[in-house]
Amino acid sequence: MKTKKIILLILLTFLISLFTGCTTKAWYDGIQYEAKRNCQNQPSSEIDQCLENLNNTTYKKYEKEH
Repeated sequence: MKTKKIILLILLTFLISLFTGCTTKAWYDGIQYEAKRNCQNQPSSEIDQCLENLNNTTYKKYEKEH
């Protein structure tokens, strides 16, 4: 019975870690999407400059840096 509890605890820890990672990536992707969308709402003469100023770091690189 004790072994089952340990296995269940390990499984739950793994699943929580997995879902937290997905949530963080979704949050990051959402922020990036909104930033790009906001650039598209700028006057046409400023769109290119706005897009260039965005942080275009991939999620993998962002994750390694933080």
